[in-house]
Amino acid sequence: MEIVNVLNEWFKNLNLMKVISLSVSTPIIFVVIVITIYGMAKIDLFFTIVEEGTAKGIYRFGKLSRIVMSYKDRYIAKNGEVEEGSSILGNVFGGLKILGIPFIHSTKMKKFRWTSWVQTKEGDKIVEKPKSTEKEIDYIFVKDDQYFILVENAETMEMIPVDFSLLLSIRIKNVALALTRTDDWLETAQNRISAATREFASQQSFHRVYATVEIGPTPTPTPKTDIKKTVGELGEFLTETVEFVLKTYGVDVFNVEILNIDPSGEIAKTVREKSLQEYTALRDKEKTMIDSSAESERLDKVYSKIKEMGDTGRFIRLMEAIEKSSNKIIIPANMGKGFDFMINLDEEKGGKK
Repeated sequence: MEIVNVLNEWFKNLNLMKVISLSVSTPIIFVVIVITIYGMAKIDLFFTIVEEGTAKGIYRFGKLSRIVMSYKDRYIAKNGEVEEGSSILGNVFGGLKILGIPFIHSTKMKKFRWTSWVQTKEGDKIVEKPKSTEKEIDYIFVKDDQYFILVENAETMEMIPVDFSLLLSIRIKNVALALTRTDDWLETAQNRISAATREFASQQSFHRVYATVEIGPTPTPTPKTDIKKTVGELGEFLTETVEFVLKTYGVDVFNVEILNIDPSGEIAKTVREKSLQEYTALRDKEKTMIDSSAESERLDKVYSKIKEMGDTGRFIRLMEAIEKSSNKIIIPANMGKGFDFMINLDEEKGGKK
């Protein structure tokens, strides 16, 4: 009887040890599983990780099979369109997505180049300038972003080369088209916009494109291209190209901003100097007209007062003229209430002859 009690007590302790062991090992096993899956996803083995705002094409033996995407409040429709809304199934594991069977399913690495418009610090100043990036990636950007392009040597009607600095606001509306209709969706969109911009420039006169406005304080203002006169017309001109790029490649160029327009090549320096000379001449002409108008108004007031004062007013005006003059002035006998004399300002002030 005593032996039976001992055995029962032993079995109870054994079950308790199993429970304790199980409660301790379960979290450890879970952590090990998560780490293993994450490690496999990082090397695209069975799983893959899709960052927020990007999408990946999953290829089966090199052919696009499906698309996975991580984008808040967006999901991929069957035709590859990026639609508003959310897919509960697609976001259960966040950016962790099932890739497929190794050697059968894979992503595709491509060299991607883009230029962004960024703020950088130069000395004590913050300046905006283009920054180029190139890297191997296996994903595609689907969120709104801005890309800088420089359209060089776009010739005007007079065959004068001009550089357009453009900032394109782009979003991907159809990932399937962007992945399959072209090898590099961004380069294709930029090439189309560049070609259309060159065509636009060829229909414009140089003075129409390179209109200048004043910046900086007077009296030394600086001429700068007035892009506001051009940006609206360019936007309208690009409408057909933008629609084609969206329909064909799924790339939505929803805004085109002109950052600057500059003459290019050897003619650039000559054009800038001529533009500055014309601008300075115009400013001098305006200043002369303003000064002339002010002087005319002043004379009207002065001589109106002289007329009221009669001989006294004329005499006072004559004395002012003598003070400012370096020549001999002869005063007629009937001027200044009977004074008849000549003043030589080469002599000491107040002298008479």
